[in-house]
Amino acid sequence: MFTRRDVLKGTLAGIGTLLLYRYATTQAALTLPPQAGTADESLTQSGKDFFLDAIDISLDQSHIPGDGALTVRADTIRIDGLISLPGRDLTILARQIVCGANATISTKAPAVAVDYAGATAPNGVRSGDPGQDGRNGSDGANGGQVLIFAENMSGNLTVDASGAQGGAAENGGDGAPGAHGRDWARGMAQGGDGGVGGRAGAPGKPGNGGNGGRIGVYVVGTITVLPKPILVSRGGGAGTPASPGKPGAGGQAGNGGRYWPVHVHVCGQR
Repeated sequence: MFTRRDVLKGTLAGIGTLLLYRYATTQAALTLPPQAGTADESLTQSGKDFFLDAIDISLDQSHIPGDGALTVRADTIRIDGLISLPGRDLTILARQIVCGANATISTKAPAVAVDYAGATAPNGVRSGDPGQDGRNGSDGANGGQVLIFAENMSGNLTVDASGAQGGAAENGGDGAPGAHGRDWARGMAQGGDGGVGGRAGAPGKPGNGGNGGRIGVYVVGTITVLPKPILVSRGGGAGTPASPGKPGAGGQAGNGGRYWPVHVHVCGQR
């Protein structure tokens, strides 16, 4: 159940969003090329962030820089097709956004860098050596943030800001068998005990899944979207767990000495 505090927080957030939109669109208008109705486009960079300004733009993958976050500011933005920024942030500010039937924005995180699916750490080499422990899979990357501010929006839009799955862990290595016990060549000595087998290698730890990116679509005027926009921001699943290695078998006991019979001869007796 929502409390008064929750309702107040939601109201303040809504007011803040509206003010942010008004400020952002005002700033965007000030930076637009002076010739309204032209197809002029301007891409600038500040630090790691990119800013694409235009009047009327059909936004596609060719407009996306190689890295860094991107903010697009225009009077009218048209989207029809896939726009992909793996793991990066995208902000769109426009008076009007028109989405085609295949309009898709993806800031889904890239695939995990370190994954040991099906791999096994080395086994123990010398008698009694332990198997090596498995290595850990890396954590999945986070999805990028998508924020859309518009006065009017129409068409069909799919947004995917899901996190990546964590990397699989590596299996532990097998321990080496124990040493062979000492043999005795003669006499009645008992053979030596076999050596203890090597410890099994522990499995690595699977990586955590990446977090889904924030998605916000804020329209202060009319919105005509049929069907409703598909907004996906799932956290990535954890990596696949691994298995420990097998402990080394105990060494074989040594052989006991052979029994040699003793013959006694008493001299002078027949």
